[in-house]
Amino acid sequence: MSLIFSRRALVAWLCCIAAVPAAVAQVSSYPNRPIRLIVPYAAGGGTDQLGRLIAEKLRQRLGQAVVVDNKPGAGTIVGTDLAAKQPGDGYTLLLTTSALSSAPAMIARLPFDPVKDFTPIANVGVMLISMSANNRLPAANVKELISYMKAHPDKVNYGSYGIATTANISMALFNQRAGVTSTHIPYKGGASQALPEMVGGELDIMFDAMASSAPLVKAGKIKVLAVASSKRSSLMPDVPTVAEAANLPGFAFEPWYGIVGPAGMPREVVERLNREINAAVAEPEVQESLRNQYISPLTGAPAMMRDIIVNDIAYWSSAAKAAGVKPE
Repeated sequence: MSLIFSRRALVAWLCCIAAVPAAVAQVSSYPNRPIRLIVPYAAGGGTDQLGRLIAEKLRQRLGQAVVVDNKPGAGTIVGTDLAAKQPGDGYTLLLTTSALSSAPAMIARLPFDPVKDFTPIANVGVMLISMSANNRLPAANVKELISYMKAHPDKVNYGSYGIATTANISMALFNQRAGVTSTHIPYKGGASQALPEMVGGELDIMFDAMASSAPLVKAGKIKVLAVASSKRSSLMPDVPTVAEAANLPGFAFEPWYGIVGPAGMPREVVERLNREINAAVAEPEVQESLRNQYISPLTGAPAMMRDIIVNDIAYWSSAAKAAGVKPE
């Protein structure tokens, strides 16, 4: 028995030893074939445009094609789940957003774990969110808004892109912390449906991406009461945050962009991709594109990306609980 066991152990050991050079060679030659970048949004939108720009910069830096694969559906769940189930070899990446970390607070049964099923690689940027309002609302800032809402309970309505979405949770949390009440109007049609109604006066306020609201703000058709970032944004330095304007410390709504891969990616591959993505984000063309979409560029180590995901999961879970919003 011991002889048979010894032979089997020797064979297994030799196989392992033989596999090591092959694995090392695979990592050292990375990438040696095209890379797939899954974008869980439809083609043509802002996230898709960002993905294609980063894909082209990575192609130039890595010497391999980086092919954008649009997989929209179920609020990014379709594409994200697809990415989670791919091999962790560095040849499938996911351009993700904070939808990854807010999902547990909004969706009762996720087909993936935002932490365990992904390898954090690199940050890309943070989107600027505004608290926008129609021009007829008798409030020029958040303080005046709160006073008006306290004097007129439930008269003010607010929009979101659906029940148990980050915009819904953020406004419900604002109501809870500011001691006011308002009426929720969910829009399935997104900004294309909500913003025209704000211009027309049917919708009072909404947390929305500044990239969507900016043309209407510049045209004087709607107004910005505050931004929802944790600190004043260099993109709109004269506009106060909701937290400072309403004296609500810690209040923030900061969607982010980043790139992750499936779980189990080799450390050397992650580090290479992190370097190249950071360098791509630092390029003037990418910086300008991000700022045009009201996205503040953000770079850092993979550990920073992991911390953002973990902290964001905790934030949205706590916010949803405080606001009384349950996952659907």
